[in-house]
Amino acid sequence: MVKNADASESPILFWQHCPVGKGTYLRAYEIGRRLATAEHPVWIAAVDPARTSGGVVVQDDPEAPHVKLVLFPGPPNGKDGLVQMMRRVILARWWGLFHAPKFALGHFFALGHPFNGLSCEVLAWFKCTRRLIDWDDLWGHGFGVHAGLVTNTVLRVLERWVPRIIKADRATTVSHYLAGQCQEIGFAQGHIHLIGNGFNAEPVIDASSPGLRERFEISSDHPLAVSVGNTYSPQSLEAMLAAFKLAMEQRPELRLVLLGDFHKPGRLGESIKDILARYADLMGRSVIEAGSVPESVMHAHLREADFVILPMDEGLADRARFPIRLGPYLAHRKLIVSNASGEVERILSGASLGLLCPPKDIPAFTANIVLACTQHVDYASRNAAFFDSLLTSYSWDTLANKWQGVYSSGGIL
Repeated sequence: MVKNADASESPILFWQHCPVGKGTYLRAYEIGRRLATAEHPVWIAAVDPARTSGGVVVQDDPEAPHVKLVLFPGPPNGKDGLVQMMRRVILARWWGLFHAPKFALGHFFALGHPFNGLSCEVLAWFKCTRRLIDWDDLWGHGFGVHAGLVTNTVLRVLERWVPRIIKADRATTVSHYLAGQCQEIGFAQGHIHLIGNGFNAEPVIDASSPGLRERFEISSDHPLAVSVGNTYSPQSLEAMLAAFKLAMEQRPELRLVLLGDFHKPGRLGESIKDILARYADLMGRSVIEAGSVPESVMHAHLREADFVILPMDEGLADRARFPIRLGPYLAHRKLIVSNASGEVERILSGASLGLLCPPKDIPAFTANIVLACTQHVDYASRNAAFFDSLLTSYSWDTLANKWQGVYSSGGIL
């Protein structure tokens, strides 16, 4: 266990809320491990999904030199609640005040999330020489709309006021929409840096895991679509299932595998449950829930897919975000079928990739799923130049260089 920083180090703190291997953690980790050096090791806060009790544990990451993980216990049932959340906030504030080293800078992610927003000012004021924020999801008026008026209001207040309270002078963000929001809350235009999510050029693939067709007895002549996601909005999930059901009227042999744990607590979870009940005739037969799998297995499954489906809606949450799963889809050079909005629509349409339609156009979504059943053949080779261009722009190596440029240009490191 690592208790503190070496006296010769000027560490960087990446403060985020997700469990190891999930969501915002992947963004922080992929950037952090590329920036970490002996002089400036990167410390990344995360939830330890294997531990449900105890205090804060700081340990070296076994895979990345000069990266340390600041690990908090996760909720006992894997689903966060108010009590578990506030317990982590108290642990974070205690650790930040009495046990954290002095950081050269603190980069605070997703301040609309209560863990980040309610714990970061102790670290920002007492432990971080310079302070930046990273805005990768919209919480207030975004995900918060599924949590009720009071919670949505709290998330919006955190998102818009904590950056001012900690006096962050620069912001990184994943989308043009959120860049505009950064300006609204007071960041100078030259201090806002658009850096999306990326992909690993050579993903680790678990070749030993059973394939999707073998695991779920899907015939080799049945078109196979995959959708990866731990967070679907009710509107996007319903749009995908409605379009898929209509597509099956023309291609009854079509199969869709859902990878990820998108069953959520609270109102969002109830809405998801209601939608799945309405499409019970599809679930388990033509639409298969494979659940969460390790990243290496996810890559193996994506390699096997004929095409992928990325459902979205026209709400602010989807307009603001840059889904982390877009990177693996591009890395595997898959035909993407999407009722895209926001940054996803901007990127794919600009690169002339994918079969796209407006978020609410179910007939067009249906037609594109049917078309993908044949268009996926040789799609990667026919669109090699377009894939090459995007994969250069959105590799984690390229994005880490841009991130380093933020620190260098601002005289931060």
